Amino acid sequence: LLESQLRFSIRNQMVVHLTDFYFRRVPLYFSRKDHGEPWIDRLAQIWAEEHGFGSSEAPAEATRLRQEIRRWNHWQKTPST
Repeated sequence: LLESQLRFSIRNQMVVHLTDFYFRRVPLYFSRKDHGEPWIDRLAQIWAEEHGFGSSEAPAEATRLRQEIRRWNHWQKTPST
C-alpha cells in the first residue's frame, strides 16, 4: 500500500523528496512509533525509480530522510535542566 501511495504522490502531488512523503503526504512519522523506518530503504528505491534516477541515488535519499527523522527526534534526547 505504501509503495502505491508513494508512486501516486510522486506522479500527482509533486513529491520531490521522501521527507515530503513521510512528513506531509502520509505522515508516517506521526502515525507510527517506529516512524516508518522499516520501509525507508524500499521506498527510497521506488522514489529513485519514479524519478528516473539510478539505484545509486536511493541510499542518499534514504540517508536524507533518516537525518531528518533524527533532527525531529532531537528534542527527545535533550537533557532536562
